[in-house]
Parts: sequence; C-alpha cells; structure tokens
Amino acid sequence: MKNLSLAAKHILLLTVLASAFLVSYANAAENDPMDIIPADSLFCVRVNNFDQSMASLDQYLAGASPMPMGVSMMARPMLGMALGDVTLANVDTTAGSFAVFAVVVGEQDTPRSAKESIFIGALIPVTDYKKFIEGNPNCAEADPNGVSKLTASSMKGQPGTLLIKQAGSMALLTTPDAYDKLIKITGSFDKENSLNAILDPDQVTQAAQVPLWAYGNLQLANIAFAEEITAGIEDLKETFAKMPMNPSSKTVKDKNQTSGAEGIADMYVQLFDEMIGQLNALTVTFVPNPQDAAFTVELDPVEGSVIDEMLSIPTTSQIDRSLSRFLQDDPFMTYGYRVNGSALKKYSDWAYDFFAALPASIIERDDLDVMKDMSARFCDTIGDTALYSMAAADPNSKMPFEMRYVFKIKDKQKFAQLMDESTEMINGGLLKSIEDIYQGLGIKMSFKIDRAIYNYKGVSIDSAHLEMGDPNSGSEVDKM
Repeated sequence: MKNLSLAAKHILLLTVLASAFLVSYANAAENDPMDIIPADSLFCVRVNNFDQSMASLDQYLAGASPMPMGVSMMARPMLGMALGDVTLANVDTTAGSFAVFAVVVGEQDTPRSAKESIFIGALIPVTDYKKFIEGNPNCAEADPNGVSKLTASSMKGQPGTLLIKQAGSMALLTTPDAYDKLIKITGSFDKENSLNAILDPDQVTQAAQVPLWAYGNLQLANIAFAEEITAGIEDLKETFAKMPMNPSSKTVKDKNQTSGAEGIADMYVQLFDEMIGQLNALTVTFVPNPQDAAFTVELDPVEGSVIDEMLSIPTTSQIDRSLSRFLQDDPFMTYGYRVNGSALKKYSDWAYDFFAALPASIIERDDLDVMKDMSARFCDTIGDTALYSMAAADPNSKMPFEMRYVFKIKDKQKFAQLMDESTEMINGGLLKSIEDIYQGLGIKMSFKIDRAIYNYKGVSIDSAHLEMGDPNSGSEVDKM
C-alpha cells in the first residue's frame, strides 16, 4: 500500500505540474504578438520575458565590460516613461512578450514613399487592457473607435503623445500621425494571416523562447523603400564621381580626372541588388549568458538562387574549440564559426564576377582572373573552424586593443604556395591602383607582406602590414 500511495502522490504531482505548464503555455500562446502581427510585415523585433532577459544581459555585460552597465535598471524606467506610468502597472514584464513591427498599409506591388505607406507599431503585453487604460494617469479615455491618447515622456523629460488601441489581449501603440492607419490595421488582424502562420513551427517556437528575436522581409522592404534606396544610391554615386584624384598620385593624367571610386560604388550597388534579390527574409536571435552570448543569423534564400545553392551544401562539422589555445590569454571578446569551404568557394566565384564591373584603371582583367583562381584555391586549403579574439593592447601600443584571428588549414603545402604567390602579387604592385584611389580620397594606404620574419620553436611567422592614415604627415590621423 505504501508503494501505491507513493506512486499516487507522484502521479498527482506530475498532473499538477503538467496542468500548470499547460495553463502557462496557453496564456503565452494567447498573448503571442506574432499571432497579431501581419504576415506581410517588413520587420518584427520581439523581446520575451522582459525582466529576465534584461537580467541575463546584465550578467553577460558584467563579464564582457570592465564597467558595470546595469541595463535592467535603465530599461524599466525608460519603458515606464514611454508608457506613461513608471510603475508599469498592469504591464506583464515577467512572462509577456513585447514586439515592434512595421507593415505597409495598402498595396505593396509598387514603389511608394515609406513615410506615407508604412505603419510602425509596438505591441505591449498587458494583464488587463481595461485596467491598464483606467489605471494609467497619463492615458485619456478612448474615442468612439477605441483609440486613446497616451502622454509619454522621454529621458530628457519632454512630453509626447502616442496613440493606443487594444489588439487582441495586447495594447498597440503608434505615433499620433498614424490614426487612420491604426484603425485600418487593427481591423485587418487575422491569426490565419499572421507572421506565425508563415513561419516554420521551429521558428515559431524559437521566437517565443529566446530573449531577443528579429525578422526582416527583404523582398517587401526592397519594394517599400525602393524610392529611398534609389535616391541614396544615386547621391552616393554622384558624390564619388565628383571626387578628384590626388595630385600626388602617379596615375593622374588630368587634375579633373575622377578617382575611379565611382566604379567601386557601381560594383557594390550591383552586388547589393543581387544579394537582396536572392533573399526572401532573415531572422536574428540573441541569447546572452553569464559567460557568453549566442548570436545567430538565419537566411531564407530564394529557391534556386546562388545563395540557396550555397546554403544547401551539407556540413556536419562542429567548431574546434581546441584552437582557442592560440588566442590571447585574457580576451574581452571571442567568437568562433564553422567554415564550409565548398560554400565559400561558390560565393567567391559568384562575387568575383561583380569585380568585372570595375574599370581597368583599378584592376586589370588578367590580375582579376588570377585573384579569382587564388581565392578558389584558398577555399580548398582552409579547414572547418575559425576563431577570433580581442584583448586590451599593450600600454605602449598606439591602439587600444589587439585582435587575433585563427583558422584551421587542411592542406599546409598548398596554403604555403598560395602565400608565396599572393606575396609576390601584392608586393609587385597589384594593389597600387587601389592605393591610388584611397590617396585620391585623402587617405594614405599601403599594404605589404613579409615572409619568415620570425621563427618560434621551428614555426615560421610571416607579417602583413596595413597602413592607413592622413597623407599630411604629422596629423592626428597619421599618428594613428
């Protein structure tokens, strides 16, 4: 009978715990902001379990920063001032999820001014919307459309007005000039057409569990901000085109000759357009812990694109943490990542095609072909792990910190051969035209590689020296 009684108690305890978990999960699911946020949103930034997340960030920063940050002590008052009540009464900062999102109100298939078409709102988890409104001393009664005016204040104490309206069980805040869009957007919320509805189940679970989760729809953003992006690109290209060559440069033929930097601008514009066109969306997560922080980026490529092919190349390797013995002894920041040589090679081949847009005055086609081949061979020689660290520099150093980068090599002989070839090309003047471009922009630049300048326990050590500064000798920039 004793065993039966003990088993019965265990079953009862498990039943109570399971019931509590299901109730908690049901409440969390009911208050999931991404069941409200439209599927065609441009972006969404979500913070879960506000108090706990801020405390975790404090713990991480305490180890990463020499000075205590106390983010949680600043975050709560700032949030309280933004919501018109520093006590945060009826705001769920323990288990609730906050979210900021943007969505185009109206048709999305044509370019339009972002200021006129985009609605930006913040969803606030409240324990009871009616009590939140009535108990907030800075919130007015709702108008016939259910919209209230909330008087908030900034850190400088300056008052401001926000609009607030109920959205599901949450409070939706926006700017005072977005009244009509607020009415329209709250009338169109549909769980079947929400952000959660278009994400994978694993993404939905991840978004609800990590401290910080962010999502961006690159295709929609590219359409919505098309006018602004185009105008910015044209301004940039016009600025580059007006930059004259530095008179001291050997390649100057006319003092009104342009630097060729506009060719570089064109190349990066094409590369940017191509990359945006190959990506549907991306998600970012941030998980701080006392000892480290995990930062992840997940890409959703367009099916059949080069990026899709890159990400489809299988990889099973894990980060080889044994390489950390080559990093600094007491770094204040370290990170590591896996290297997929096959995927990197495919990206390299694809990216080098854009360098063909550069004028021959910057780089000759033959040199570009050689560099492309060397880059592809480099991808075949590297291993599957790379580590990076940053530590305080020696007190006598001109720089405040030192960096160290370590990666595995799987073919030492081929890597050494590549180092010999690249040294010969660079020291032979391959980068001279690029140095001239920087010189024309008022920046002194030089790059040099020296082989086998040190030997440590039979290991040959090379040196790569990059110098950038003000061409006017003695200036503060030049001293750096």
